[in-house]
Amino acid sequence: MTDTATINIPSSNVADEVLCNRTVDGVTDVVRVPIDKLGAQVETLRGPNYELKSELDADLDWAEGSEARVWGDPVLGNRGVFIKTGAIGSGTWTRIGPLPETDITRTLRVPEGGYILEFPDRATVPARS
Repeated sequence: MTDTATINIPSSNVADEVLCNRTVDGVTDVVRVPIDKLGAQVETLRGPNYELKSELDADLDWAEGSEARVWGDPVLGNRGVFIKTGAIGSGTWTRIGPLPETDITRTLRVPEGGYILEFPDRATVPARS
């Protein structure tokens, strides 16, 4: 398909499918991709998500450069974003930073009347006097 224009398509805040470019054997076409399939493709680029760093260390079946997240390890220094070095099936995961803070995660961890401690600590509710 060539010369596809999308300027007359109405906008929306939710999507069931998206238009994408797909190239096969040097030929590029515009294709419709269901949003769940697109989400699955994006997730494979990000890499695994684990509760514990030990689970991540045991999973080396990712390409070099894959990004992973550890979100619930009891050792705070083991939580964060990690990058994979080495070939699939070998190598190591190296922490490159903390988990990203978002408005959603901030909202989920701050109870009404509470206050925010430095991430990744949990919010606390002040004692009543």
